Amino acid sequence: MLSSRLNSLKQLLLVLLISAFLFTAVASTQDNAIFLDQINSYERGYIPNWIEADVPIVFHIGTYAAENIFGVHGPFVIYSPDGATWQPIEANWAAETNWSALWDGAVTSVEFSATGENADSAYFAAFNIFGDGFLAGTTYIPREITTLVNSTQIGKQLCLDSVDNMRGNYWLWSAIDTEPDWSGPHCFTIEADCCQGLRADVNGDGRDVLLGNTLDLTYLVDFIFRGGPESPCSLEADLNGDGNSATIIDLTYFVDFKYRGGDYPASCP
Repeated sequence: MLSSRLNSLKQLLLVLLISAFLFTAVASTQDNAIFLDQINSYERGYIPNWIEADVPIVFHIGTYAAENIFGVHGPFVIYSPDGATWQPIEANWAAETNWSALWDGAVTSVEFSATGENADSAYFAAFNIFGDGFLAGTTYIPREITTLVNSTQIGKQLCLDSVDNMRGNYWLWSAIDTEPDWSGPHCFTIEADCCQGLRADVNGDGRDVLLGNTLDLTYLVDFIFRGGPESPCSLEADLNGDGNSATIIDLTYFVDFKYRGGDYPASCP
C-alpha cells in the first residue's frame, strides 16, 4: 500500500513539474513564433497552396525562439472546410532535431476520428530541468504531422491550424487557454499528380512547352482575361512555382520565356 502511494506521489510530482514548465513557457513566449516551414521535400520556406493526393503529406512545423525556452507545448489541428477525408494523422518529433539533447522529456499525442471526417488534433510538449531547451535567437524545425488523402478527395481542401480554432472540438491536455503566435491557418487544395517535367502544360493536352506550343499561352490568357476555363492542372499553370496558379505573374513569366529568352518554367514538384 505504501509503495503504491509513493508511486502515485511520484507521478503527481512529474505532472506538476511538466505543468510548471508549460505555464512558464506560455507566459514568456509573446515574441516567439510558431510557423509552417515546409511540406514534404519542397524547398524550405516555400508553402504551396495545394497538396498531392495518394502521396504521404508531411507538415514540418518550426519554432523561432526569441528568448531561451525551457518548456514548450504546441497543439495543432487538421480539418477540412468542405468535407474532405484523410487518413488518421501521426505526430512525431523530427529525428534530425535530436530532441533528446534539447529536452529532459518530450511527448506527442493525437486524437482523431476513425473516418477522418472530423478535426484531428496533434499535441507536442517538451520540458527541461537541467538542459538548455530552445536557445534565444535560434530557429528549430522539430515537429512533424503526417497524413494522406486519396484521389477521391481531389478538388477539396485540407487545412492545418492551431488548436485554438478547432471548429467546435477541444483538446483536453491544454494547460491554459491561449492562442500562440502562429503563421496559420494554412489551407491546401488537393490535387492529382498531374504535373510532369517542366510546368506550362496549362491546357492539359500533354504537349511539351519546349516544342513551341502556343495553345497553353492562349488558354492562360483566356482564363485570366476572358472568363475561360481553369487549367485542368493548377500545378502546370503555376509557371514560376510560387504557389499561386494562373496569375498575371505566371502569364508574364510565360511570355518572357517564350519570346524574350527568359527563364524556363519551374520544374514540377
